[in-house]
Amino acid sequence: MIHFYIYSVPQKRAVVQSARGLLYGAFFAILQVNMETKFNKKVQKHRRRWFREDWQEKLPVRQVFLFAALLLLVLLILWINEPSLSALHNADLDLVRAKGSLHIGVDENLFGLNVQGLGLEDELAAALSRFLFEDTESCQTVGVTRQTAQWKMADGLIDLAAVSMSGFSSREYTATTVPFYTDAVVLVGYGTQPLSEKRVAALKDTDAYKVLTRYQQDEEPTLSILPYAAYYDMLVALRAGTVDYCAMPRTAALTFMDEDMRLCPGNIGTVQYHLVAPASEKALLSLLDALLVQWAQDGTLRAWYEKYDLLYEQG
Repeated sequence: MIHFYIYSVPQKRAVVQSARGLLYGAFFAILQVNMETKFNKKVQKHRRRWFREDWQEKLPVRQVFLFAALLLLVLLILWINEPSLSALHNADLDLVRAKGSLHIGVDENLFGLNVQGLGLEDELAAALSRFLFEDTESCQTVGVTRQTAQWKMADGLIDLAAVSMSGFSSREYTATTVPFYTDAVVLVGYGTQPLSEKRVAALKDTDAYKVLTRYQQDEEPTLSILPYAAYYDMLVALRAGTVDYCAMPRTAALTFMDEDMRLCPGNIGTVQYHLVAPASEKALLSLLDALLVQWAQDGTLRAWYEKYDLLYEQG
């Protein structure tokens, strides 16, 4: 059983007021030190002609207090802006709950994320349903692909998408700032030869393609990148020897690769998967970010990763 806690707005205000009191205290301390410094300078002015100033008087007391106050202010701002369930007003939650149900787009068939109704994305949908509607049926999953997710959301067939993408290209849609999973970009082939002057295939206009491009620029400028439109075409080219390797996220590689193909050790980078919703759904996006932060902190996400063999050492 996953437990969720919503803290009241007065509690939030009390913490902010306490931090504000600390800031005021720091300000008056700085002011007092400044006044005392000026007074001491006037009283001891006649002594400076005959006595050398003590080294303690040269310490930057005022600057130290000012730095401490600024540091406290920065920490307070970061704490206030950090996504958390306590920052959500009851009105925002009521606005989301008023929908009565949510349709969530998930990958149609991808290792660890969703395979016949089981996977990380399904766990996310069920947990969100329990939190919002106190059941597991009100958040229905709808199978989508990288090509169909955006138009299904535009047609109102899904309310949000939990798929293996960082977001949509249109500004009408916004992704959560917190990813629900970070996947490794791996190389699939029939051997583990060095990448020097090798031909590597990747899906065009995807995050994995961008990772491969950066790897080429930073690590192996002699490799050639061949863009493809589908995983199927990439693997056909690999079987035919047209390319030497295919670069793809680990979840996709374990889904589509043949039994005689191999994963090269390590990875060439990572890609992040975010929940995506219409930009107008600010309350829903804030809720999703807050839940993802809580699930990461209490170990819920890691438990799901372990359950579906999604843990992978990034090296």
